[in-house]
Amino acid sequence: MANENVTITIGAKDNASAAFRKVSDALKGVGDEGEKANKKLKSAGDTAKQLKGVLAGVVTVAALKLLSEYVDVWTNLNNKLKLVTDSANQLASTQAKLFRLAQETRQDLSSTVGLYSRLARSTKTLGLTQKQLLSITKTVNQAFVISGAGSSEAASAITQFGQALASGTLRGDELNSVMEQAPRLMEALTSALGITSGELRELAAQGLITSEILATALLEQAPKLTEEFGKTGGTIAQGWTAVTNAFTVFIGKLDETFDASGRLFTLLTDIANVLDDLSEVDLSFGFKGREEALGTGKNQTKAKS
Repeated sequence: MANENVTITIGAKDNASAAFRKVSDALKGVGDEGEKANKKLKSAGDTAKQLKGVLAGVVTVAALKLLSEYVDVWTNLNNKLKLVTDSANQLASTQAKLFRLAQETRQDLSSTVGLYSRLARSTKTLGLTQKQLLSITKTVNQAFVISGAGSSEAASAITQFGQALASGTLRGDELNSVMEQAPRLMEALTSALGITSGELRELAAQGLITSEILATALLEQAPKLTEEFGKTGGTIAQGWTAVTNAFTVFIGKLDETFDASGRLFTLLTDIANVLDDLSEVDLSFGFKGREEALGTGKNQTKAKS
């Protein structure tokens, strides 16, 4: 607190007791001002503590929401892979291989897993090995990087390409999206099939570009695209994609160890059930009873009128 000068005037006529009284009053005034200042500082400190608590709560809720989103992504990835794996060991092995593939090709883990799982389901009749499925997935990812597609655009187009595989044919919006975002992939297909891009469009319109044809063509073109991919450099956006992939796996593995999401899901389900039960309760009875007791109900008002 800043120093405060106090001036005390004692006249010649003042006797000793009057002089001491003036000094005492002056010092008391200083003390009162100091106490007021201390109270203001304490009040400001209490306000700061309350604000800190509120901000901490907001940050905690935001952090939990963000973490829950990563956990949900990991859960969805596992759900897709469980449909194309036969055991827990195979699931874990496939998780690790696809994570490494996504990092090496600098692509989104979620779209990579989606592409792999759809490819595995749509080409069962070909009897492809896991090594071949991973090779095709890798080739598709590399083709988008070679074509210069941005991280978000590539993730979206890879997802659409996976949807085309799931439907059995590449056509329509999926074809247009892939041709726009990954022309190098279309070039690989035309080279493998020995046709022009125009002829590729015609075949696609007729529904003749099947999942089997796509898989065979991409396996053939894989070495060439891998060579071209090796000449590309990573972007900052792709670097962030790699960080997001790693964080997703970290949070997912952490959740598997402690089952936090399972307990949170149970808690949220219980809350939803309680709210559902409350929605069936007639909560207006208390107000109705009060209206009747006070004689303010609609019927009584009408009767009086």
